[in-house]
Amino acid sequence: DESWGGVEAFYVPLVGQIVLRPRWFAPTVDGLWAQAVHNGQELALRITWHDPSASPDSTWQEWLDLVSASLTDADGPIPNVQGPDRLHVQFPVQLPEGLERPYFLGGDRKNPVEIWRWTSTPDRMEVGTATGLDAFAPGAAGDLVHAARYDAGEWRLQLTRPLAAQDPTASLAMVPGRTIPIAFFAADGSNGEEGFRGSVSAWYGIYLDVPTPARAYVTPVLAMILTAVLGMTVVLRAQRRHSSGSNGKEMS
Repeated sequence: DESWGGVEAFYVPLVGQIVLRPRWFAPTVDGLWAQAVHNGQELALRITWHDPSASPDSTWQEWLDLVSASLTDADGPIPNVQGPDRLHVQFPVQLPEGLERPYFLGGDRKNPVEIWRWTSTPDRMEVGTATGLDAFAPGAAGDLVHAARYDAGEWRLQLTRPLAAQDPTASLAMVPGRTIPIAFFAADGSNGEEGFRGSVSAWYGIYLDVPTPARAYVTPVLAMILTAVLGMTVVLRAQRRHSSGSNGKEMS
C-alpha cells in the first residue's frame, strides 16, 4: 500500500442501474477512487470504495430482511439471501479513434467490451467479453493478477496485467500515450444487489504517461553548453580585435 502513496487518485461517481430490469434505485456504492501506474511493461490499477460490510455478513441479515420486505418486486423479487460484493472493470475491446464509446452497460453486438469481474466470496476474478449486461462470455484470465482487502468499511482491489494484449481480438492493448476508456459496476451483496442490481459509472479515461526519453534532458544541456562556448568565442574575438586596434594606434 505504501507504493500507492504518491499516485494520484481520481474519484468516479456511480449511480443506481435503472436502465435494465431488474433496476436498482438505492445502491450502497455511490462512488470509487481509481489509481493507475505502469512501468512500460505492466499496468497496475487500484480501486477503492466504501462498503459497510464484507458480504456476506451475518450481522447485516436483519437489514437485508427489511430491504426485501419493504421494496417492491415489480422488477423481480428482492433476494433475502446475501450474495458477494462485486466490482466490474470495463474496457472497449479496441481503442476507439474518435469520441464514440461502446454502450456503457456491457457493450453491444456491434461494439463489445472486455470486462474484469471480481467477487468477494469466493475471492476470484473472471475475464471475458460482453455484448450486454446479460451476455458475458468468459475467457482466459491470462496474466491478470488481483489482490483484494477489506478493512474498516473499505474495499481495496489491486489489478495487474501486462500492457500487451494476450488475445488482441478479445482484450485491449494498453498503449502508453493514449487515453484508455474505462467504466465500472459495483454491487453490495448485503444490500440485495445481485444480477443487474448495483451501481454503474459512465465512461471515463486513464492516460498512461509516456516516459520522457533521456535525450529530452541531454539536448537542452548540450544546447546551453554550445551557446556558452559560442558566446565566449565571440567575446574573445572581440577582445582580440580591440587589443589589436589599440596596439596599432600606439605604434603609429
